[in-house]
Amino acid sequence: MRTTLNLDGTLLNAALKATGEQEKTKVPSRPGSVDPAEGSATTGGPRWERTQGERCTAAAGVAAPPPQMKVLVDTPIWIDHLHRGDATLRRLLLADAVCIATPVLGELFAGNLPDRQRTLADLRLLSRLQDPAPEQVLDWIDARRLGGKGLSWVDCLLLVTAEQNKVPIYTRDRVLARIAGNLKLAFARG
Repeated sequence: MRTTLNLDGTLLNAALKATGEQEKTKVPSRPGSVDPAEGSATTGGPRWERTQGERCTAAAGVAAPPPQMKVLVDTPIWIDHLHRGDATLRRLLLADAVCIATPVLGELFAGNLPDRQRTLADLRLLSRLQDPAPEQVLDWIDARRLGGKGLSWVDCLLLVTAEQNKVPIYTRDRVLARIAGNLKLAFARG
Protein backbone atom coordinates (compact mmCIF):
# COMPACT_ATOMS: atom_id res chain seq x y z
CA MET A 1 0.00 0.00 0.00
CA ARG A 2 1.30 3.49 -0.83
CA THR A 3 0.48 6.77 0.85
CA THR A 4 0.61 9.84 -1.36
CA LEU A 5 1.08 13.36 -0.03
CA ASN A 6 0.73 16.40 -2.23
CA LEU A 7 3.03 19.12 -0.96
CA ASP A 8 4.29 22.34 -2.43
CA GLY A 9 8.07 22.20 -2.89
CA THR A 10 8.20 25.89 -2.01
CA LEU A 11 6.62 25.16 1.39
CA LEU A 12 9.05 22.35 2.09
CA ASN A 13 12.09 24.33 0.93
CA ALA A 14 11.09 27.27 3.13
CA ALA A 15 10.74 24.91 6.10
CA LEU A 16 14.08 23.24 5.35
CA LYS A 17 15.83 26.60 5.10
CA ALA A 18 14.23 27.92 8.31
CA THR A 19 15.00 24.81 10.35
CA GLY A 20 18.42 24.15 8.85
CA GLU A 21 17.47 20.52 8.25
CA GLN A 22 18.27 18.48 5.18
CA GLU A 23 15.47 16.41 3.63
CA LYS A 24 16.07 12.70 4.13
CA THR A 25 12.91 11.31 2.58
CA LYS A 26 13.43 9.77 -0.86
CA VAL A 27 11.60 11.74 -3.52
CA PRO A 28 10.97 9.91 -6.80
CA SER A 29 12.29 11.62 -9.93
CA ARG A 30 9.40 11.51 -12.34
CA PRO A 31 6.96 13.94 -13.92
CA GLY A 32 4.99 15.72 -11.25
CA SER A 33 7.63 15.43 -8.54
CA VAL A 34 9.60 18.13 -6.77
CA ASP A 35 13.24 17.67 -5.86
CA PRO A 36 13.78 19.44 -2.51
CA ALA A 37 17.45 19.98 -3.33
CA GLU A 38 16.57 21.59 -6.64
CA GLY A 39 13.37 23.29 -5.54
CA SER A 40 11.90 22.95 -9.01
CA ALA A 41 8.93 21.05 -10.28
CA THR A 42 8.70 19.05 -13.45
CA THR A 43 5.41 18.85 -15.31
CA GLY A 44 2.28 18.56 -13.20
CA GLY A 45 1.80 19.06 -9.49
CA PRO A 46 4.23 17.84 -6.83
CA ARG A 47 3.76 14.33 -5.41
CA TRP A 48 5.55 12.82 -2.48
CA GLU A 49 5.29 9.08 -2.04
CA ARG A 50 6.34 6.81 0.75
CA THR A 51 5.50 3.15 1.22
CA GLN A 52 3.47 2.34 4.30
CA GLY A 53 5.76 1.76 7.24
CA GLU A 54 8.50 4.14 6.07
CA ARG A 55 9.10 6.92 8.56
CA CYS A 56 9.42 10.56 7.68
CA THR A 57 12.23 12.64 9.12
CA ALA A 58 10.97 14.09 12.42
CA ALA A 59 12.18 17.23 14.13
CA ALA A 60 14.12 16.47 17.30
CA GLY A 61 11.87 16.00 20.31
CA VAL A 62 8.62 15.82 18.33
CA ALA A 63 6.93 12.43 18.13
CA ALA A 64 5.20 11.31 14.92
CA PRO A 65 1.40 11.12 15.15
CA PRO A 66 -0.35 7.75 14.92
CA PRO A 67 -0.66 6.66 11.25
CA GLN A 68 -4.40 7.34 10.92
CA MET A 69 -4.52 10.60 12.93
CA LYS A 70 -4.98 13.92 11.19
CA VAL A 71 -4.30 17.29 12.82
CA LEU A 72 -6.24 20.51 12.23
CA VAL A 73 -3.69 23.33 11.92
CA ASP A 74 -4.62 26.86 13.02
CA THR A 75 -4.01 29.81 10.66
CA PRO A 76 -1.08 31.42 12.57
CA ILE A 77 0.84 28.12 12.39
CA TRP A 78 0.34 28.08 8.61
CA ILE A 79 1.46 31.71 8.31
CA ASP A 80 4.62 31.01 10.31
CA HIS A 81 5.28 27.91 8.22
CA LEU A 82 4.79 29.68 4.91
CA HIS A 83 7.08 32.57 5.81
CA ARG A 84 9.69 31.06 8.15
CA GLY A 85 9.06 27.34 8.36
CA ASP A 86 7.56 25.30 11.18
CA ALA A 87 9.33 22.00 11.84
CA THR A 88 6.28 20.38 13.44
CA LEU A 89 3.97 21.30 10.57
CA ARG A 90 6.62 20.16 8.10
CA ARG A 91 6.78 16.76 9.81
CA LEU A 92 2.98 16.50 9.86
CA LEU A 93 2.79 17.35 6.15
CA LEU A 94 5.39 14.72 5.30
CA ALA A 95 3.42 12.18 7.35
CA ASP A 96 0.19 13.10 5.50
CA ALA A 97 -1.28 14.00 8.90
CA VAL A 98 -2.70 17.46 8.15
CA CYS A 99 -6.29 18.42 7.48
CA ILE A 100 -7.81 21.84 6.98
CA ALA A 101 -11.07 23.56 7.85
CA THR A 102 -12.84 26.09 5.65
CA PRO A 103 -12.26 29.02 8.08
CA VAL A 104 -8.49 28.41 8.02
CA LEU A 105 -8.49 28.01 4.25
CA GLY A 106 -10.49 31.25 3.94
CA GLU A 107 -8.12 33.18 6.20
CA LEU A 108 -5.13 31.94 4.20
CA PHE A 109 -6.81 32.79 0.88
CA ALA A 110 -7.46 36.33 2.18
CA GLY A 111 -3.83 36.79 3.22
CA ASN A 112 -0.54 37.59 1.56
CA LEU A 113 1.18 34.34 0.63
CA PRO A 114 4.49 33.50 -1.02
CA ASP A 115 4.12 31.90 -4.46
CA ARG A 116 0.40 32.56 -4.01
CA GLN A 117 -1.22 30.52 -6.78
CA ARG A 118 0.85 27.41 -6.19
CA THR A 119 0.47 27.64 -2.40
CA LEU A 120 -3.30 28.00 -2.66
CA ALA A 121 -3.52 25.11 -5.11
CA ASP A 122 -1.56 22.89 -2.71
CA LEU A 123 -3.69 23.94 0.27
CA ARG A 124 -6.79 22.87 -1.68
CA LEU A 125 -5.32 19.36 -1.89
CA LEU A 126 -5.37 18.84 1.88
CA SER A 127 -8.14 16.78 3.48
CA ARG A 128 -10.96 19.23 4.19
CA LEU A 129 -13.06 18.69 7.28
CA GLN A 130 -16.84 18.94 7.26
CA ASP A 131 -18.01 22.34 8.49
CA PRO A 132 -20.59 22.67 11.25
CA ALA A 133 -23.75 24.67 10.64
CA PRO A 134 -23.71 28.15 12.23
CA GLU A 135 -26.62 27.21 14.53
CA GLN A 136 -24.64 24.21 15.79
CA VAL A 137 -21.75 26.49 16.70
CA LEU A 138 -24.03 28.95 18.50
CA ASP A 139 -25.63 26.14 20.50
CA TRP A 140 -22.21 24.63 21.21
CA ILE A 141 -20.90 27.94 22.63
CA ASP A 142 -23.88 28.20 24.98
CA ALA A 143 -23.86 24.53 25.99
CA ARG A 144 -20.19 24.76 27.04
CA ARG A 145 -20.57 28.24 28.54
CA LEU A 146 -17.74 29.61 26.43
CA GLY A 147 -19.21 33.07 25.80
CA GLY A 148 -16.90 35.80 27.06
CA LYS A 149 -13.90 33.48 27.38
CA GLY A 150 -11.79 35.21 24.73
CA LEU A 151 -12.58 32.98 21.77
CA SER A 152 -13.26 34.44 18.34
CA TRP A 153 -15.96 33.12 16.01
CA VAL A 154 -13.27 31.35 13.95
CA ASP A 155 -11.85 29.78 17.14
CA CYS A 156 -15.32 28.43 17.95
CA LEU A 157 -15.75 27.13 14.40
CA LEU A 158 -12.40 25.32 14.68
CA LEU A 159 -13.24 23.81 18.06
CA VAL A 160 -16.62 22.51 16.86
CA THR A 161 -15.07 21.25 13.62
CA ALA A 162 -12.31 19.45 15.55
CA GLU A 163 -14.78 17.94 17.99
CA GLN A 164 -17.17 16.72 15.28
CA ASN A 165 -14.34 15.28 13.17
CA LYS A 166 -12.42 13.89 16.17
CA VAL A 167 -9.13 15.60 15.33
CA PRO A 168 -6.79 17.62 17.54
CA ILE A 169 -5.95 21.29 16.90
CA TYR A 170 -2.36 22.48 16.52
CA THR A 171 -2.27 26.12 17.65
CA ARG A 172 -0.06 28.59 19.49
CA ASP A 173 -3.00 30.82 20.46
CA ARG A 174 -3.06 30.65 24.26
CA VAL A 175 -6.81 30.94 24.72
CA LEU A 176 -7.63 28.49 21.93
CA ALA A 177 -4.96 26.06 23.16
CA ARG A 178 -6.24 26.20 26.75
CA ILE A 179 -9.84 25.57 25.79
CA ALA A 180 -8.86 22.90 23.25
CA GLY A 181 -6.90 21.23 26.06
CA ASN A 182 -9.90 21.38 28.41
CA LEU A 183 -11.99 19.74 25.68
CA LYS A 184 -9.30 17.10 24.95
CA LEU A 185 -8.80 18.58 21.46
CA ALA A 186 -5.25 19.96 21.79
CA PHE A 187 -2.45 18.54 19.65
CA ALA A 188 0.44 17.34 21.81
CA ARG A 189 3.69 18.15 20.02
CA GLY A 190 5.89 15.83 21.98
